[in-house]
Amino acid sequence: MESYENSNTIVILGNWNKNIFNMNWVAKNLFDLKQIQIEFPLMISEPPRFIGKEIMLTIDDNRIMFTALKNTNKILLTMIEIVNILPKFFEMTPVSAIGLNFGFVEDNLEKISYLFELPDNAVLSDNGAIINNYAIKRNIKLENLEFNLAINKLERKVHFDVNLHNNITNIKEINKLYNKDNIVNKKEIVMNFLNDVYKLDEEMIL
Repeated sequence: MESYENSNTIVILGNWNKNIFNMNWVAKNLFDLKQIQIEFPLMISEPPRFIGKEIMLTIDDNRIMFTALKNTNKILLTMIEIVNILPKFFEMTPVSAIGLNFGFVEDNLEKISYLFELPDNAVLSDNGAIINNYAIKRNIKLENLEFNLAINKLERKVHFDVNLHNNITNIKEINKLYNKDNIVNKKEIVMNFLNDVYKLDEEMIL
C-alpha cells in the first residue's frame, strides 16, 4: 500500500479574495521564495496553480487548497507552516471549515477482498446486476480524532481516502487544530489505524 499522487491536501473553506493571490505576493508572503512556478489550466474556469517547495496552491472563491506534490512528512510540515501564515494576512476573511486529507492505494486485493463480500452481492447477481465498483464510507472517532474514511474498489485497486474535517468560525482556530507539532502525529495515528484494522503492510504506508 502506498500514497497516491496529489492525495495529501489541506483545504480551507471560506470567502477568499482571489485577486490578492498573484505570483509575486504568493512567492514572497506564503512560500518565502523569490520566484515560484505558475501553471494555467486549459479550462478557463479552473484557477491557476502556484507551485513552490513541492507544494501546489490553488484558490477559488470558496476554498483554498494546498497539495503535496510528494507525500512525505517533510512536505507535510512545510505545507502546514504555510497554512499557519494565513491568519496574519486574512484575519477578517470568513471561513467555515478546514480539511486534512490523505489517500492510499492497495493493489493486493487478496488481503482485503473480504471487505467487498457484501450480503446482497449474490442477490444482485441473480437479478442480472454487474457490480462495477464498491464504496464503503464511515465516520470514525479515534484518539481525540474524528475522520471520514472512504474505501473504494476501482477495477483491480482499492483506494483508502481519509478526511479529517473541522468546522471553524475564525481563521485563527487553524493554528490550534493543525500545526508543525501535531500534524505528523495525526497522520501516523490514521496510518497505524489502517494497518491494524486492515492488516496492511506498514513499511509501505509509512
